[in-house]
Amino acid sequence: MISPDGSEAGVSGNRRAFRPGDEVSFELVLIGRAQEFFPYFVVALREVDRMGRGRHVVELRRVDALSMNGASSCVYETTENLVHGAAPSITLEDCAAMPAPNGSLTIEFLTQTRLKHEGRFVRRAEFQILFRRLLGRLSSLSRFHCGQPLEVDFRELIDQAASVCLTRDDTLWTQWQRYSSRQERRMEWEGIVGRTTYKGEFAPFWKFLKFGEFVHVGHGATFGLGKYRLHC
Repeated sequence: MISPDGSEAGVSGNRRAFRPGDEVSFELVLIGRAQEFFPYFVVALREVDRMGRGRHVVELRRVDALSMNGASSCVYETTENLVHGAAPSITLEDCAAMPAPNGSLTIEFLTQTRLKHEGRFVRRAEFQILFRRLLGRLSSLSRFHCGQPLEVDFRELIDQAASVCLTRDDTLWTQWQRYSSRQERRMEWEGIVGRTTYKGEFAPFWKFLKFGEFVHVGHGATFGLGKYRLHC
């Protein structure tokens, strides 16, 4: 796809190609113990310019810390070359404090989302399948990055999720390619982007859904896939 300014864009409208002098912004989410190493991530990003020499110089200009309500504060600028603090931590309980929608919820899949069920990737994001995959991801993150299991009744929540109905499906089935240096070949992935609307009682699932906005859902989340936004 081509964006209005003529540059290459992805299915979701995000640019994939940049010209010399373009400015690039992105988000970095640190989970559990990784938050302690935030200054080292800044150092690594600052040193990226060494990779561009001889071609185009890449310079880290600024890092802003984002809060859950969207407020931002500068924690690093190139001119000072010092890290001032970090973003505040966000917990499941913080997400539980946000009011749950009443009766209807739309989820917008911003990047290709790959939900696997019974051995295959599904083309319709039924709520129970989506929530099952989300719980699995949160459970893994909690165990491996926070050193403790996710203390929830998995069976009960997944059973409850079956009562939420998919009422509108405005998603597209898409293809995406990436090069695997480990396998030395291009890999083609398929998944959905777009919007789905659900009807049901969302209070039992709300804090997990809100937290999932930060950590994504489904296969390939570590590549930026499975990013979604909730619309109440």
